[in-house]
Amino acid sequence: MLRISELFAVAIIYIILHIIISKLIATVREQGRRLPLGPTGWPVIGALSLLGSMPHVALAKMAKKYGPIMYLKVGTCGMVVASTPNAAKAFLKTLDINFSNRPPNAGKNISSNLLMLKNYSIL
Repeated sequence: MLRISELFAVAIIYIILHIIISKLIATVREQGRRLPLGPTGWPVIGALSLLGSMPHVALAKMAKKYGPIMYLKVGTCGMVVASTPNAAKAFLKTLDINFSNRPPNAGKNISSNLLMLKNYSIL
């Protein structure tokens, strides 16, 4: 019968192997994706802590460091940020199909929901 120390050693080896294999799988998956440079961030919150209380200033500083197009991981979602008008224009011209499937009144729905919440003094 296995002793506690042997079970502990097997558990540690299993955890280490699991971490190594999951990292290898993640790197193989990401090799095909060529993303722009950007801050690495933390595992769960991503670069959310780097944005601070004034995100527009933080994004401007990051744009000076990483360039006009950068990759940010905010929370668990990854996003590409275009920080100049020319970069945004390039995105919208080359990837217009991806942005055209948006609901027709998405902006109106968001703004009306915020007004409704403001009227009830939630915001």
